[in-house]
Amino acid sequence: MTHQCRVCGGRDLRPVIDLGMQPIAHRFLEPGASGDEFRHRLALHACAACGLAQIVDPIPPAVLYGDYNYCFSAWKPQPHTGDEIATILDNLGDPRARAVFEVACNDGTFLNTLRDSGFGAVVGLEPNPVASEIARSKGFTVYGRMIDEAVCREAVRRHGRFDLVVARQVVEHLCDLPAFFRCVDILLKDDGRLFVDVPDFDVALATADCSAVWEEHVNYFTEPVLSHAFTRFGYRPLLLKRYDFSGGALAILAERAAAVAETPKLADDVWARILTFDRRVRSYAELLRSTLERHRARGARIVLYGVGCRACTVVNGLELGPLIDFAIDDQPERQGKRMAGSRLEIRAPRMVGERVTPVLCLLAVNAENEDAVKARLKPLAPGPLTFASLLSPNDVRAEIERIR
Repeated sequence: MTHQCRVCGGRDLRPVIDLGMQPIAHRFLEPGASGDEFRHRLALHACAACGLAQIVDPIPPAVLYGDYNYCFSAWKPQPHTGDEIATILDNLGDPRARAVFEVACNDGTFLNTLRDSGFGAVVGLEPNPVASEIARSKGFTVYGRMIDEAVCREAVRRHGRFDLVVARQVVEHLCDLPAFFRCVDILLKDDGRLFVDVPDFDVALATADCSAVWEEHVNYFTEPVLSHAFTRFGYRPLLLKRYDFSGGALAILAERAAAVAETPKLADDVWARILTFDRRVRSYAELLRSTLERHRARGARIVLYGVGCRACTVVNGLELGPLIDFAIDDQPERQGKRMAGSRLEIRAPRMVGERVTPVLCLLAVNAENEDAVKARLKPLAPGPLTFASLLSPNDVRAEIERIR
């Protein structure tokens, strides 16, 4: 292994899990699509020095994001947004004289919240042309490019340096973390603040949930790894918060400081979860497949609710496709298409009740949305309807043991 850790530069990268050759999760297929899908090896390694789990051979961005218009901020409930805004305001004071720059602002949903909260100037950057145009239609200045030093200098020339730089669910996607922090250095005032949130990989490690592994996420942070990354790149964490969002999220607010090169030792319990992750995932997969086979043998139909990236990883990585009858999803843009890899048909939620038969519904949605999903589906099913959660922060093994 000759790769280097993206945070500390270490070269001792240990295998964590290898899910084999997988399709790109967001590439939904048209009905009757033939031919081979693009596939890549979906594998994680962890740095023995600082503990960052990472995809060492990521898909080139031009390949990964060439055709990607199925995931906009407005589609996904974000119940933690209010607390994030409150946290920012508590640390910045009166927002009216403050300027904010959001990296990867998507369709401008969070920019809109910042504007409604009173910030005097709100600017974004979003490379996806469809999402960036939606954000511009809301009245925002949005740079339609990947982040680099040139576009950051251009933004500063036009708007001045910013009091706050925001990057929500972004840093986990970046192959060059030093370059990201150099860009923040350009954008941010000397006394400015950097606000970042990322998925919390510790939740998946604790529950042996492989759905957290996704080709777009090249970096996987736990709390100590995230804090170390910030200090190493010259930002002192002021506070860190956890949210029950999309399987668990970490949010960190930081200020400029002298860089600290020393790498702290990762706690033994974190390393234990990393080193046993593959074994625990394989054990869970065997339990899950045998449970689904039992339900099918009893005449139940098995339906997957939710076709996002985490659902795709679970279905393909754990080889569940042959055991599932079809998938359902609320988004009309996805209905009628097929999931990547498994090629499961994506239907509208009403199709859960097309036949009077027992249904086992596998929930591949964020835990904060599960009660609402259950409430919508129960009136549609004429026969017995059983639910089981596939995604953390639920204890996914306990969910399957419950229905076994």
